[in-house]
Amino acid sequence: RRHMEREEERQRQHERDLRRREEAEQRRKEEREAAEERRREEKERRRMEAEERRRQKQEEEERALERAEEEKRRREEAERRRQERAERKQREGEERRKRLEE
Repeated sequence: RRHMEREEERQRQHERDLRRREEAEQRRKEEREAAEERRREEKERRRMEAEERRRQKQEEEERALERAEEEKRRREEAERRRQERAERKQREGEERRKRLEE
């Protein structure tokens, strides 16, 4: 009888050990999966941030290009007006000279 009790206790202990091992293994598996999920989320977050930085850089380059083109147009327009004024003054000077000569 005592032998049977010892055998039953040994069996119960074995089942408890087995259950504890399975629970520990399950916890490790869940922790691994959670860590993997965190890594995936972090990777995605970094990818999104890099994409946003690229987009902002491209927009800034486009704005700089537009500013440069606008500045060039303004310079060309100012040069054209300066030249027109110079030509007009020259014509007016020549006309005045002709009138004085007449």
